[in-house]
Amino acid sequence: IRLKSPSPGATVLLFQKIAIPGGTKVMELKWRQRASDLKPGAQAWFDARIMLEFRDAEDKKVPGAPGAPYLRKSTEGWMEKNMTVNVPDGATHFAIMPSLFQVETGTLDLDDFSLTVVEPAGK
Repeated sequence: IRLKSPSPGATVLLFQKIAIPGGTKVMELKWRQRASDLKPGAQAWFDARIMLEFRDAEDKKVPGAPGAPYLRKSTEGWMEKNMTVNVPDGATHFAIMPSLFQVETGTLDLDDFSLTVVEPAGK
């Protein structure tokens, strides 16, 4: 995935919703990332980030989303990242939203996403 800011203050976002297997309690999210020419915007959260949220069967947000991994400067090539995610009760889907959120400039490349169940219910 390549996200490139078309102009200062613009937001570029990709939304992907993934079904969570029933009974899942813990998942692991892995990916690779790199950023070039990245200059954050005026607010602390105007940066390159992967917003994450849980949704229920009615497509409503479920509390308990993990913090968004973010970058505020360019990287020296590719970085491998991973995080463990606790699945809250009632969550049936996990939304992943990579974005350049109101940055001044920048390109964000993401690759090799994987989301795996670490701990199903009853373990």
